[in-house]
Formats: sequence, C-alpha cells, structure tokens
Amino acid sequence: HYYITNNLSNEMPVKCESDASAVRLLKEKDPDQLYGAVRHIKNRVIGSRTRKQEYLDDGILPELIGVIKLHSTPISVEAAYICNSLAHGGRQYVEHLISSGLVETLIDGIFLEEQKLVEACLRTIRTIYQYPNLECQNLWEIDNFIPRLIDLMMTSEVAGQCCAMIIGSVCKSREQQAILFTTPILNNINSLLLTESTQSNLAGLFCLSELSYDNHFVAQEVAGNEKLVKRLFKLMRRDKYILVQYNAAKCLTNLFRLGAINEERSKTQILDTIVYLCLSEDIAIKHIGANLLHELIEQNSELQLWASYSQHLMRGLSRFFIASKDPEFSPRLRAAAFKAFAALGETQEDIRKSIIEGENIISHLKFGLQDDSLEVQVAALSCLHSLSRSVKQLRTNLLDAEVWQPLLKLIKTDDDELVRTSSRTLCNLLLDFSPSKEILLEQEGTVELLSKLVLNSDDEVKLNGVWALMNITYKANSDLRSKILSHVSQITDK
Repeated sequence: HYYITNNLSNEMPVKCESDASAVRLLKEKDPDQLYGAVRHIKNRVIGSRTRKQEYLDDGILPELIGVIKLHSTPISVEAAYICNSLAHGGRQYVEHLISSGLVETLIDGIFLEEQKLVEACLRTIRTIYQYPNLECQNLWEIDNFIPRLIDLMMTSEVAGQCCAMIIGSVCKSREQQAILFTTPILNNINSLLLTESTQSNLAGLFCLSELSYDNHFVAQEVAGNEKLVKRLFKLMRRDKYILVQYNAAKCLTNLFRLGAINEERSKTQILDTIVYLCLSEDIAIKHIGANLLHELIEQNSELQLWASYSQHLMRGLSRFFIASKDPEFSPRLRAAAFKAFAALGETQEDIRKSIIEGENIISHLKFGLQDDSLEVQVAALSCLHSLSRSVKQLRTNLLDAEVWQPLLKLIKTDDDELVRTSSRTLCNLLLDFSPSKEILLEQEGTVELLSKLVLNSDDEVKLNGVWALMNITYKANSDLRSKILSHVSQITDK
C-alpha cells in the first residue's frame, strides 16, 4: 500500500456526488479525495442497514482494509469507524467482516502509537467480539495481545472501556481468569468503577463479572478488596443507571454464590435490587433480572423464602407469560420466568403451593412443555421438576394436568438437555406415592423406554434411568420385575 501523509490540506474535504463515486475515490492517492470519500461513506452507513448492505455488495471491505493499513490519521480512523458501524448491523455483517480479514488488520492497529487510530481499532474489535460463538481469531493466541489491552486500559477513557469489554468477552475459562489475575487488571477495573462515567462503569462491571464467574480464588480476592466491594454496593443504588445496577448485582451474585460474601445485609441488598429489576417495565431488564434471580437463589432455601415474601414478585413473574409486543423476545421472557419459578419452588412446600395456586402456573407449564422454543421447553421442564418434589402436588394438580404425557414425548427427542431434564422429572412422577406411576406403567413401551435410558451415553441420563427403574420396581409384583429384567437383558445383549 502507498503511504499517505497525516497532513491533509486546509481545504474542505472533497464532497462526493454519489455513493458510487465515494467507493471509487477509496482507490485514490490524493489525501483530500480519500478523506472526503471515507467521511461520505461513514455518514451514510451510520444508522442505515440498507446502505450498509449496499456498500458491502459494492465490495467496499477490501478497500476499507487497505485504507486502515495506511495508518494515516484521520483517514484510517474514519475507515475503522465505518467498519465499526457495519459491525453494529448484526451478526451477518460481522461474519462478513471476519471473513474479509478485517480482524487481523485491527489487531495490528492497536500496536501503533497513534492513540486515535488505536481507539478506533479497539472500538471495532469490541463490537465484533460482543457476538457469541463466532468463528473468529482467538485473541489469546496472539502474542502480547492481552498484555497490550491491559496496558491500554489506562491510556484513555475510551480505551479503558473498549479493552474491558474485549477482555470480558474473551474470558471464558478458569485458566484465562487465572492468567488475567496475574496482571494489574483488578486495579484497572477499579479505576473504571470509580469514575462517574456510566459507560466506564458498565465496561468495568462486565469485565469483573466475567473474571469472577465460578472462580473461588478470584471471588475471594475481589471480596478481600473492601473498597471495591463497597463501590459495587454503591453502584446498585436506585439513582444509578439501571444496567449499572444489574451488572453490579451480577458481580455481587457471583461473589455470594461462591461464599465470598455472606453478610445478611449484603444478601438482602442484592436480592432487593434483583427483584426491582424483575418488576421493571422494560422487557429486556425484566428478562435479565429473572435470570439473575435464578442464579442468586438457586440452592439457597433462605433466599428463596425471602424472595417469596417480596411484594408483587410472583405476580410480576407470571406476567412474563403474557405475549410481549416483540414476538421474538417473548420466548426468552417465558423461559426466564420458568427458571425463576423453578428456583423459587426448589425447597419450600409453601412456596410451591403459592406458585401453583396463586399464579396458575400449571396452565402455563402445559403450553411451555409444547412450546416451539427449545429454551422454553427446557426451562418449563426445570420448573416442573421443581414442583414435582411436592407430594401434595404430585397427587393433585400435577396429576390432574396429566403432565406425564408431554414428558413421554420429550424424553424421546434427540436433544440431550431435554432428555436429561425430562428423565430427571420422570423419576419423581414414578415415586410410589405418585398416582402418575400407575398411569405411566399402563402406557405401552414405558418399561422399554426407561430401560434404554440406562444405556444412554450421557452419565446423568443413565443415572436417571437407574433411579426410574428403582422407583418402578419398589413394591412391584413379580410379573413387572420379570418384564424389567427381560427388557434390560435384551438391550444389554445388543
């Protein structure tokens, strides 16, 4: 590529008469013409999916990559911003950017000295890597890339925000968490949290939540930093932006689940914030709030009881089943509600009674088990499993609803998660005090189906199959026991 000086003329940038002329001018060597072209394209693509697609169809990406490689300010900066805008268009645009080789060019850009170009490259990398499960360059395999991000975090507010978001997006294992914790990243995150900038707070909280997720060592180290923990609680206050409250609550939930913080006052503050999120008018906030509620109170009977006392929480969660104005988001809301109810009813009989009798959950469950969304089906099964721990409900509401019917269908599917959850629930329906046990045994093929579970490749399904067979053999007559032995021996012989 040819080199263009950073010094543009004092004249106004060349104005482009059309999009076609702007694309053509990207090949020009004249700095003023090139600058005018990238400025024109940037102003056209921002906020317009149609123009984004038109420019991609015109083959603009190789030219933009070439302009970025010039390392010319402000021309290369404008080109990087165009790529950032394209990345905001959606997953299909990001995949197009990745296949073009843009990521490698951006990575080279962050090792330059020119701060504005470094920040423009960081913005685009941040936007690209916010999409999960991309077939993209593994940033951990690039020499000195992560250390470079750590260093850049303290160079400017924008760089700090982008680096924190990138690091949070690619931190997916305990090994990576451990590597990051050997750097000054915790101090850098703390600096982001201490500013009054909402964007800096969000970036720091996101990075901290990924760094501390399911890692006892990191959680204990974070909890040992009293100033940081106090700041997290301050960021949960109602006067903060609601996403800041959510992300602060998420960080503290990570610490609580790992036993790093246990004070009663701390637990109630976290719970109060999450309940507040669940009752928000914003459907996106309600969704993330319900999922966080599930994380916080799962396997904690004390918090489950406290949550059940929260005014309007259960009624608010039941409203999740009402179709939202966004049909694509409705399944996610329903799944979040089922998961929250599953956690609420996990241990306490009185809470299960309130859920079933007060919120009419059974009718929602029946529809949820037959939902078109796999996420909703799995969540509904989890909720049913939680409620099926009640002897009374097994003998009344769950029997009347004939929940065994969809269970037999779901356990025959090819999805591993559905089979795991449905087989786990079926074990409860086959307990001796469950009237559904007799009904299930009357169905043709039930014994054979349960016998096949024992040979499943998934260990949890295999264990569930063993428990199911144990439950049906309890107090069984000799004919049923012989039938079970016959099916098991036939399957094992194969």
